Amino acid sequence: MSTTPNTQFNISAELAALKHEKKNNALHRLPSNYTVQRRPLNHAPVANIHAGAHVPKVVYVSKRTPMMSAVKRVKKMLGLAEKRAMQQAGVRTGGRDRNRRIVQANEQIVKNKEEVLVKASGRAMEQALRVGEWFKNKETEFLCNVEVRPGSVSVVDDIVEVENEDEEEKEEDTTTTTGIEYGDTTLEMVGGVTTSTAEGVQASDETGQKEQAEVDADADDAPGARRKRKKRKRPVYNEEDVPEARLRWIKTVEVAISLQG
Repeated sequence: MSTTPNTQFNISAELAALKHEKKNNALHRLPSNYTVQRRPLNHAPVANIHAGAHVPKVVYVSKRTPMMSAVKRVKKMLGLAEKRAMQQAGVRTGGRDRNRRIVQANEQIVKNKEEVLVKASGRAMEQALRVGEWFKNKETEFLCNVEVRPGSVSVVDDIVEVENEDEEEKEEDTTTTTGIEYGDTTLEMVGGVTTSTAEGVQASDETGQKEQAEVDADADDAPGARRKRKKRKRPVYNEEDVPEARLRWIKTVEVAISLQG
């Protein structure tokens, strides 16, 4: 998805418009005595910013990356791209044909379409979009095109076994209960509050619950009633089938920023 030159860049709208392919199909749940340790996301080596137009220029952004720090890095790369185009067109400080050379340089910029890619994943995607918003709505030195592309990347999670806590160490319930009988009724003192557990009261509660269940069933069968969707339970690993690691896909975004020429 790309933004048009005449529209304002809106982060919320861009996030809502992202369409990521679903690749994590029914990941198994882990037994209670296992946990996941996430490995850090590995990035490909970043190319030298002075490399030619055919070499991709990448800026990786995390959630904690200062937005203006990323903006300055992108601006430096765009400035070098403009400088390369000027050198190719032979633009000099003076000369009669300077204006014509500048036009040629602008044409070279459009032809090269040298992009600076601001990449982020997961919760950091919004931070990458903030950089794109700056170059679309606030940048005054360069006139830029901004294009947003969704994607995904695979990560590896290590699955490790943890020791279960001894039941003896668990906090015991300190609530005391005292029963006092009055005929067919028993009064229980729970934490200083008296509650009645008479057979008649219990029967009344059971009847009320049964009637409420019938009312709920009638409401579900009524025309136009919306049924609640039951969440599908994910399969659980058996103790002997738990793997040492598993592959998982996370969402990514790529904000391509280029000079308009």
